[in-house]
Amino acid sequence: MLPPTEHSSLHGCPQQDRDKLEHSRLTRQFWFFHKNLNQGRLIYDERVVLAPDGVVLESAAGTDPHTRYLVPRTIPPSVTINAIDISTTLFPDPSSTPPNVHFSQNSILKVPDSWTSRFDFASQKLLAGYLTTSQWRLVISEFHRVLKPGGHIQLCEIDWNSWKMSKGPSDEPSRAYVEALMLKRNLPEDILMLLPSLLEECGFEDAKVEFGRSITIGIGEDGIEALRVSLNGLLRMKHGIQVAGIIQSEEEYDSLISSLQEEWDQGWGLI
Repeated sequence: MLPPTEHSSLHGCPQQDRDKLEHSRLTRQFWFFHKNLNQGRLIYDERVVLAPDGVVLESAAGTDPHTRYLVPRTIPPSVTINAIDISTTLFPDPSSTPPNVHFSQNSILKVPDSWTSRFDFASQKLLAGYLTTSQWRLVISEFHRVLKPGGHIQLCEIDWNSWKMSKGPSDEPSRAYVEALMLKRNLPEDILMLLPSLLEECGFEDAKVEFGRSITIGIGEDGIEALRVSLNGLLRMKHGIQVAGIIQSEEEYDSLISSLQEEWDQGWGLI
């Protein structure tokens, strides 16, 4: 049997409990990507070195364990971090954040005018499930505006085109649900292929796409954690998929998830 997940009983919870579950889900997701994608660094590209008085923008910060864990270990205290999100609900307690980290409620679709040419480095993770192509263009344009000449941007996203949910029969219907939801919301599935051209269009140069290592879901320590992260993500989508009319009932979706779980138990998934 699979381990319990943060979103196994989200629907119908009081808002406070929903916030706690979402906080737990995002924190678990952070640690998974921190280990398997970012290799324990805030800045993935080792060629990027911040000046002692550098300024960093962290977009879609959410619970942002980056600032509490990575910043004190990898960023000089003289570097300023501005962490933003459209909601303050999941922000950490200010007493738990380093003094060089500042949280604020802002949308990356329109950051303050006073931030023009302010930052040396900007980072954003996992917004492909929320931004349309036109919104991506606006987001990248805003990043370009707020970065100093010669600044760097780091975007980390899931490659929906190559993510095989399972090598078993549940792969096709489960991918169909996700693809239908993205289509309903006008979200691009091939965002990793689109980003280089969008970055160039908005004035960036030398854009590169790098892929993290593949992990077999359900096998080994990292595979078990991949299983939890993947299952949490799929359960998080359930309400949206049902509201969009893609499924007729929760039972239909739950049945597919159960089939996926059985296949993941056999190591048939890949992330």
